[in-house]
Amino acid sequence: MRRWPNATIALKEGRRVGFEKGHRDGFIKGIKASLGEHALLVTPGGIPSFVIAVLQPFRWLRNNGKINFHVSSIPELKKAYIDAADVVIFTRQVQPEEYQWLEYCKKARKRTIYVIDDNFLAIPDHTAVGKYYYQPHIRDTFIRFLKNADTIVVGSPFFKSYIQSKFNTKVCCLPASFDFDSIAHVSAPERSDRNPIVIGYAGTQKDEDFAEVLPALARLLNEYGSRIKIEFFGFAPQQFLDHPLVAVYPVCNDYNEFLQRFKSLGWHIGLAPLQGTLFNFCKTNNKFREYAACGIAGVYSDVPVYSDWVIHGKNGLLTFNHRDSWYGAIKQLIDEPNLRIYIANEAEKFVKEAFTMEKNALSWYELIREV
Repeated sequence: MRRWPNATIALKEGRRVGFEKGHRDGFIKGIKASLGEHALLVTPGGIPSFVIAVLQPFRWLRNNGKINFHVSSIPELKKAYIDAADVVIFTRQVQPEEYQWLEYCKKARKRTIYVIDDNFLAIPDHTAVGKYYYQPHIRDTFIRFLKNADTIVVGSPFFKSYIQSKFNTKVCCLPASFDFDSIAHVSAPERSDRNPIVIGYAGTQKDEDFAEVLPALARLLNEYGSRIKIEFFGFAPQQFLDHPLVAVYPVCNDYNEFLQRFKSLGWHIGLAPLQGTLFNFCKTNNKFREYAACGIAGVYSDVPVYSDWVIHGKNGLLTFNHRDSWYGAIKQLIDEPNLRIYIANEAEKFVKEAFTMEKNALSWYELIREV
């Protein structure tokens, strides 16, 4: 029997559609048969904020039988992944083609959460990163995510209030945890006053935030000489690159590797300067968690990012952003070893109680059940 061309095409198309539907239905059925609710985590890539704020707590939930999840980047994302999910969690996406997936979620009646730890609307526009986020299509898409996701998750009480007042009343503040298991096997050098007192900063480029700190550090180097040492892990100010009492360690992109190398340095004093800007006010307290967890006494700018958590003189020192204030705070921790040890111990104890993986993961679990 002769088969007409149109019939052949229709048969092939029918087979293709049938195969795709069977594949999708089988995928969804397999997911639904798994334990608990199923979350789809849409990753922006392996950046630390996604690992810390989202991936780590969801691993804890899966390991403890609370939930299952699938991770997908935007290029790999498929409608079947969304169809199989109970809740879809986006993190830091700002491109229009990324927002189209949130629109699909709404059509599919899926619950959506948008996780954001930076206020891209307030980022300094004179920087390369700022110029990217100030592009109209990027800003507009960011605002659409803020307005239209079912729930927004931030790590800062200040950022929560900001979003609630302008874009979305459904905002949840979930401060990230610290994974103590990742550094449990790492030993720090003995922090003895016989050795130089090590003052350090770990993080990305902070030229403007360090404007008042650098004169304080230069003054301390002149005053104390080889009794102190300054180390930078990642960002390093240009004026200190060739100083004999300053060491610079290159940036480390793997977060667990960074934490392990960071703890092994055995710093006595950690610096966390932030200028009083709207962009900085919306940041999370990563430095406080990292310094405290590694037994480092921190000196922090007196801004909401840190003042919401740091009790001055107990688990850290808060200081005004002026060179004399920075000099005085750092000098106090150099000259008073008992205070320095007390602050380091209290800070570590605080973080172990307030920012546990279990507490953060269960907060996520409760949120997912309420969305």
